[in-house]
Amino acid sequence: MADWIQKPKYILGAFIVLCFVLRLNLIFVYEINWDEFLNLSMVHDFLRGDLREPLQTIFIQAFRWLPSISANEVDQIIAGRMIVYLMGVGTALFIYLVSRRYMGITAALFAVLSYISFSLVIRQGMSFRTDPMATFLLMGAIWALVCHSGRLGFAILGGFLIALAGMVTIKSIFYVPAIGIILLTQIYFSENRMLTFAFASIATIAALVSFAVLYLFHQSTLSDPASALAFLDRTTGKTLGERDFSAAQRTFSTGLVYNLVFWVAAAIGLFEAIKKIGAGPGAARGDAIITASLALILLSLFLYTESYVYYYTFMLAPVAVLCGLGFASLSGKSARKIGFVAGILLGVGFLGQYVQAVGRTNHFQHEIVEVVHRAFPEPVPYIDRASMISSYPKKSIFMSSWGMADYYAKDERIMRGILEGDQPPFLIANRRMLALDRLEEDEFGPEHLGFFREDRDILQDNYIRHWGPIFVAGKRFVLDRDAASKTFEILVAGEYQLQSVENVVIDGQILEPGGTLDLAQGAHQITVGKAGEYVLRWGHNLYKPSGKSPDKPVFTDF
Repeated sequence: MADWIQKPKYILGAFIVLCFVLRLNLIFVYEINWDEFLNLSMVHDFLRGDLREPLQTIFIQAFRWLPSISANEVDQIIAGRMIVYLMGVGTALFIYLVSRRYMGITAALFAVLSYISFSLVIRQGMSFRTDPMATFLLMGAIWALVCHSGRLGFAILGGFLIALAGMVTIKSIFYVPAIGIILLTQIYFSENRMLTFAFASIATIAALVSFAVLYLFHQSTLSDPASALAFLDRTTGKTLGERDFSAAQRTFSTGLVYNLVFWVAAAIGLFEAIKKIGAGPGAARGDAIITASLALILLSLFLYTESYVYYYTFMLAPVAVLCGLGFASLSGKSARKIGFVAGILLGVGFLGQYVQAVGRTNHFQHEIVEVVHRAFPEPVPYIDRASMISSYPKKSIFMSSWGMADYYAKDERIMRGILEGDQPPFLIANRRMLALDRLEEDEFGPEHLGFFREDRDILQDNYIRHWGPIFVAGKRFVLDRDAASKTFEILVAGEYQLQSVENVVIDGQILEPGGTLDLAQGAHQITVGKAGEYVLRWGHNLYKPSGKSPDKPVFTDF
């Protein structure tokens, strides 16, 4: 036992195992983010033949089986998270193996713990997003190229992994400068430059050819593929062309404050690498250049405006090697104690973040999805923020800050056309602007990150709250005098059920409380005998739970 405590590698290894055990629990309980629903919707779009974008969607080929797991989309995402979790374990292994190329076991374990205990990685490292998938592939490529230089089979493997990562997300380009420096450095310092040049050339050719083959394969599986050039123009213009870094700066501030050990260790490691570049022998200089190049991806923070919390899972994996290098540079008894304390702080920091994360569960989200599937057992169009019912066709824009910026730029009123053309019978208020009965009179437009007033009014006039955040097509009339009549317009046609205590007359037909009537699109007239509230709700005895819904948002944050 004394030996176990005295050797830091055992403590670090124990914390790493504990981190992965606790993260396994987060797979099942942690709140689903809107981007995870969006990614799941791409799988369903592909299976319906509706997916058009060939770039950044190839991951769906590996997840076509998700709908067979459960009818509930939350369960499907959890199944997808399990695969991403395994990729996260693989990423940690690659960090360790690359680190071992330049340092001892204890320092390499410190590098792994630095990464997996980073506050933003704890919550996002197993999320059903493309970032952790691409991270696994790119760290695998770095391992193949760094640890197996000169072996041509690994050159092909490294090139293929780079290409596949590029198809998963175009932000993989941010790894390319470091990979390029790795290959050039290997050539320059190699004792057999011809062999190393061939290694680098084969890796490059393999990446280019693999990307082309993967692109053509994936494109061939889409029924009506969109233009890749148009996609690149649209996405790069937003992520690289715009200069609003306010959200990215807030994320970085959070990541800095809660992870000082990581940043200090990485800074020390980078300093040591730069010092060796100028003063070390030839081979040591080459290794120092390679390890220092792993920090280049941090420069993307000055270019990429979408560096939200999930980006740090992607960005920090290579930087973690420098944390290990910083740990390895410590010498002397007191320095080793500092390193030991730093490792303890990383582990304790993980536990603190875990406690916060585990309190944000997906139980309410699971219940919402379950209610929708019981109320609408067959797929129907609907409106929401981010394709929460991914197996059904969503008929509105993706309501992220990016999506809303495009909506404002186009300056078009879209909701009447969606209701008339697509006939969505329900709406999920998973963003403030969709909580139609709670919006203030002046709560619309860009100032409130809401719909244009005309679109908001259309939705408010055609949907009523059903249960929790679920709204259904309907009309609510409050008539303040007896024998009153009112003309109203139906945009979503269908069978409507009367909820009232008195009979009404609609278009000349008497309708009793609980009775139903098919209403077509267009103008109708309701006449009542007594003043009061009258509700027409789409559907017949539409299911809703008997219990009261929790009054809380569907999504909180990342």
